This record gives sequence, C-alpha cells and structure tokens, in this order.
Amino acid sequence: MPGWFSFSNFADLASIVEFIISLLVLYNVNQIRAQFLFTARVPQLAKRLNEHASHLSAQYRDLGNSIEAVDLVKAELARCQSVLKSLGPKLPGGSRKSVKKLIDKIEAERKDITPASKSAVWEIYTELTVLIEDLKHIQEDRKWSA
Repeated sequence: MPGWFSFSNFADLASIVEFIISLLVLYNVNQIRAQFLFTARVPQLAKRLNEHASHLSAQYRDLGNSIEAVDLVKAELARCQSVLKSLGPKLPGGSRKSVKKLIDKIEAERKDITPASKSAVWEIYTELTVLIEDLKHIQEDRKWSA
C-alpha cells in the first residue's frame, strides 16, 4: 500500500466529507423549515394584514374629522406593524426588505399622525396594498413550484 494511504489520512478525509454532508443537510433542513413556515403562516398573516389595511382605509376617511380617528389610525398602524414583524422572517429576501422598509416607515410616521397627515397615512396604506398583492403573487408562485 502507498505511504499516503494510511488509516489516519483516510479518517481525515472521511471527517472532511462528513462535515460537507452535514452542512448540506443543515442547509436543506433550513430550506424545508422556511417552506413549511411560509406555507403554514404566511396565508394567515396576509389575511390579517389585508383586514388591517381595510380598517386603515375606513379610518383614513375620518382622519380629518376627529382626534378619536387619529387614535384609531395609530392603533391600526401598530397592529399592522406587529403583523409585519411576524411576517418578515418568513419571506424571501426581496420581500423581506420591503417589509422592513414598511415597518420602519410605520414606526417613523405612527408617532406623528395628526388630522392633517392624511397623505402619510395614505402612502402607508398604498405600500401595504402593494405588499399584500406581492404576497398573493408569491403564494401563487409557490403553489406552482411545489
């Protein structure tokens, strides 16, 4: 037998191969986990986000009329923000960035909502609507790729 082919060299090679296989298994397990979380939770979260967007739209109409409407809009934005925080980690990269930007925008605007800030609320509402539509498209794409 050649000198380089010893039991310790074979063990070293086997350890390296085992390490590579372990990394591949870890990657695949994370992919399966992400797919499961997406399939199980994203439709529910998208539905809740759609409901909050509808409430926000209804409250937007009354925003200039009363201080109570301002409080309702702030509360609805807080609910949207909570759903978005839960939704973010379950999405692929590009959509995750959109969710993060929207969370930051809601955080910045929510504290400063007044009866005169209808344009800021409308902008958040339209971005929520875009995100909801994106989620619908991603869900449809996942159905076809599964």
